[in-house]
Amino acid sequence: MIKEKKLTSIRLSKNLYAHLQKKAKEENRSVNNYIETLLFESSEYFEPNEETVAAIEETGEMIKIVLEKHILMLMI
Repeated sequence: MIKEKKLTSIRLSKNLYAHLQKKAKEENRSVNNYIETLLFESSEYFEPNEETVAAIEETGEMIKIVLEKHILMLMI
């Protein structure tokens, strides 16, 4: 799955950009990825990956099956 990204530009002071560049390098990230990660964390935005979405769907199906069996047992 390819996530659609919005290309945008922002103005940063040279000193702030240099600081972000240094911090990104310390974490072996690109500046873009570092800034995006900071924004995700500070805004409390959560975007589940494909594996998480699949696990959520699987859990939902399992719960549905258990509930159906429970209802059938109550009817007996």
